[in-house]
Amino acid sequence: MTIDLSAAHFWDITAVNALDKVCQRLRKHGSDVKVIGLNEHSRALISKLDLGVE
Repeated sequence: MTIDLSAAHFWDITAVNALDKVCQRLRKHGSDVKVIGLNEHSRALISKLDLGVE
C-alpha cells in the first residue's frame, strides 16, 4: 500500500504519531506500507522522531 502525502504538511508530533499509528496497523494486518511525497520539513520531523516511516 502506498500513502501519498505530497499535498500534506506535518506541523507537529501529533500528526507524525497519527501516521505512525496508521502504518503500524496496516503492517500488523500484512500490508507492505510505503509513504511517498513527504516535503522536507515533514521528512525531517519524522526522522527526528526515528519512526519506521520511510
